[in-house]
Amino acid sequence: MKISSVDLHGKKKSDIEVSSYVFDVKFRDDVIQRYIRVYLNNTRKCSAKTKDRSEVRGGGRKPWSQKGTGRARHGSRRSPIWVGGGVAHGPIGIKTFLKMNKKEKNLFFRVVMSRYLKRGDLIVICQKDVEKLALGITKKSKGITKKIDKSFKNLSKSLNYVIINIASRDFSKSLRNNKRFRYSEVDNIDWFNLMKSDRILISENSLNEINTKLARYDKND
Repeated sequence: MKISSVDLHGKKKSDIEVSSYVFDVKFRDDVIQRYIRVYLNNTRKCSAKTKDRSEVRGGGRKPWSQKGTGRARHGSRRSPIWVGGGVAHGPIGIKTFLKMNKKEKNLFFRVVMSRYLKRGDLIVICQKDVEKLALGITKKSKGITKKIDKSFKNLSKSLNYVIINIASRDFSKSLRNNKRFRYSEVDNIDWFNLMKSDRILISENSLNEINTKLARYDKND
């Protein structure tokens, strides 16, 4: 299948051949849900810790004798049924990590990219125009914002995820400083934040790199 790239004026520039295995996948909400569950579980902090009956201070002797007092028998003040005793089945401060296997992750990535493409929210920018866009950019976000808004007017009120492999540090820093843009290179894509974005802006080279990486399980190749 083919995806069209555009120049800085939003006009069609050329067609890029990509794998339908990557960009023509049926939407799977169950795969999306699993990835989000794994991501949130593995990024949360696990600092909650309670003491069980073996860690609570005191309770070294039997509170009262077994028989003859008329009260219920007890062996220790550390018991969870006592005030000040240990906590039964409380959090123990050990974090459990969840995993997705490689093929399942690959399917998730393909589902996300296919969804944006089918919605028309995957904008591929010609590589030469990406280099033009990076020329004269400083670390301040004003310059890149003006250039992008001038080129793509419909992006001004949306949250955009930019995937471009480029050597210019000023280009990447200017995008990181802007609240409307999230920037990363292909190797460092934050897929959780990418899913929160309205549109994806991606260069031709980056698109080809993603296509190559995600098509590795395609049996038709």
